[in-house]
Amino acid sequence: MQRSLDKVHKMVFCNSHRVDEYLKTIWVLEKEEGKSIVRVKHLSKRLEVSMASVVEMLKSLKTKKYVEYEPGEGVNLTPEGREAARKLVRNHRLMEVYMDRKIRIPIDEKMVCGFSHHMTDDFSESICSSLGHPKKCPHGFEIPACKAPKKNLEKKKYGTLRQPLTSCFLKH
Repeated sequence: MQRSLDKVHKMVFCNSHRVDEYLKTIWVLEKEEGKSIVRVKHLSKRLEVSMASVVEMLKSLKTKKYVEYEPGEGVNLTPEGREAARKLVRNHRLMEVYMDRKIRIPIDEKMVCGFSHHMTDDFSESICSSLGHPKKCPHGFEIPACKAPKKNLEKKKYGTLRQPLTSCFLKH
């Protein structure tokens, strides 16, 4: 049973991460590199995947309403896609700062990716506050500002820590 759950988790986890990587990459190309239209070849080169893989993912992202895509015309993020990508980039860069400044360990991109894909808005804002609201990541890139209204992040009581491991797999 555990083996099949691991397989399901890996498939969902990997697919979810691939979507996130595409969204972040399109966001960076649009916002930071000033591309008004992101071309399939730009994504293929940046993500180191075939152009056919890019086209397949763009079709999927279009059905999820994350991108506007027409073959031969390129791609742009929709408002929903742009907001999702902004949060992912913000979370990623905050985790880099956290590793660099707070816990003073070398930045491990795989670990940063793992954390950043699963951060809630409250967690992200708490990390940002604990870091003094940094403006740039250790690589010198701007950290997107928080768009959520500031909340009073009081301590909340959560469930027990002895929840079954399988609940993690089923939430994705």
